[in-house]
Amino acid sequence: MGRKKNVSSEISKNTKIKAANDAEEVKKSDSEVQKCKLHPPAISLPSSSYTTITPPPPSQTCSKMQNSGLDTLPSPNA
Repeated sequence: MGRKKNVSSEISKNTKIKAANDAEEVKKSDSEVQKCKLHPPAISLPSSSYTTITPPPPSQTCSKMQNSGLDTLPSPNA
């Protein structure tokens, strides 16, 4: 009986540790999303003034975020 109790408390402890680690990952992801928002989208440039200039590619930070495992990213138009 005592052994089962130890196992369940250990599972509970591991669950808490996993939740804390997941929270750290979310914080890291949020900070990368913030960096991504600092780069203005190319479509915000007035097209009449920049007819011969090709818009720059999306920043590496934004591309990296799309592959980081997050299911939903906020739309830049939202």
